[in-house]
Amino acid sequence: SGTVTFTLTNVPFVPEVPSGSPAAPNTFSANIDQYVTDYNTPIVVNVLENDSAPSDKPLLVMRVDSDSDGVYDELPVEGVLFIAKDQDGTPLGEVTMYRSGTVRFDPTVTTLAPTSTPTMEPSTVPTSVPSANPS
Repeated sequence: SGTVTFTLTNVPFVPEVPSGSPAAPNTFSANIDQYVTDYNTPIVVNVLENDSAPSDKPLLVMRVDSDSDGVYDELPVEGVLFIAKDQDGTPLGEVTMYRSGTVRFDPTVTTLAPTSTPTMEPSTVPTSVPSANPS
């Protein structure tokens, strides 16, 4: 029994502005998110709920440091799945994060299932090979 505290931090950022466009004033705000749940209780939250952006700009999560290596990788459209770890490397639970800001945290899963690797198996369907000397 007990609880798990799950903290998401942000890094200072400057909004990406297309080249040739005037820079917009920095009216974006991304705040640290912290959630507490029981060890056996998954939660679903939206990390953008306490953040803000100009009304004409969408607020999305575009990068994530899912392996805690200090490098923020682009967040795929389909989301990313990883195991969150404590500062000492202890697994805290499975995190699924989407660009919309939706995050699912499951403290009951502390290892990822292995992914299947594509194999090069011969095809069972015959293919025609063009003849060098067509008749």
